[in-house]
Amino acid sequence: MKLPMLLQFVAALQLVIAVLNLFLVSLLKWREDLARMPLLLREVFQVHAWFISITLAIFAAMTWRFASEMAGGANPVCKWLTAGIGIFWGIRTVLQIGYYSSSHWRGQLGRTLAHIGLLVLYGGFAAVYLWTAFATANGMPSFNVSVTQGRSAPVLGRSKPGHSTDVGIILCAQSSDIAAPEDGRTPPRPFPGVTGALR
Repeated sequence: MKLPMLLQFVAALQLVIAVLNLFLVSLLKWREDLARMPLLLREVFQVHAWFISITLAIFAAMTWRFASEMAGGANPVCKWLTAGIGIFWGIRTVLQIGYYSSSHWRGQLGRTLAHIGLLVLYGGFAAVYLWTAFATANGMPSFNVSVTQGRSAPVLGRSKPGHSTDVGIILCAQSSDIAAPEDGRTPPRPFPGVTGALR
């Protein structure tokens, strides 16, 4: 599965969690417990539940819409957004292990499986987002490929004038990924990285 598709899959799962979270009280049969709580605590609980769902829905929508940009690693805003979501889920994964008491699921097969499932799910979210954010941070330069067909200019003495079927391929790297020349001049944008011709 390609990274943009993986991100969209993760986005869909987050949207499912956002919807299920709205029915958390009914699913876990907490109505009686909430009814015994003071009014302020009930209201704070409900507001926090709603805003968790809103937050996850925003994560899902942004990830789905900008999956390709996030996977490309060229847009710094997308990198920061991806890293932020990854840190969010990373902290949630740690809390699943370090904060919740094991007495909630110990000796209960159903709850134990649910705990393990949530741990894998949240950890998977964190891994996908953090990998997307930092995998290309110090990696190879990103290349834009432009393919043109038609009469091409002679390139490195290999192109034959008069051959209209030549295909010229130009790879342009981002100038931020290429070291500046020794004389201190800034290379032009875009910087021609490789030029070749195919016959």
